[in-house]
Amino acid sequence: MKIIVLDGEVLDESSTTWQDQLTWLDGELSSSVSAGYDWIVVAFHRPFVTATPPPNIPPLPTDHPNYDERIDDWSKKFSEYGVDIVLTGHLHYYERTYPI
Repeated sequence: MKIIVLDGEVLDESSTTWQDQLTWLDGELSSSVSAGYDWIVVAFHRPFVTATPPPNIPPLPTDHPNYDERIDDWSKKFSEYGVDIVLTGHLHYYERTYPI
């Protein structure tokens, strides 16, 4: 099992910071696939999307100018490399988007 932990709070950082992490993620995922891990797990703090956000505990800020781009960046990598599960915290309840 390979566990990759990301910094999901870099939306407000420079594009260089985001791009550095995206490049690192690509390398980690690529090497994980090459190594033949049975499971690739990715974790970060705040979810990009949620079905029912509770009051006063928002997921990532949807009004941020880079929000859609950031979701797209990670989602494409997760799909491309076959990430098995993405774990997030912050909202403190269970949700899933794909049947187990």
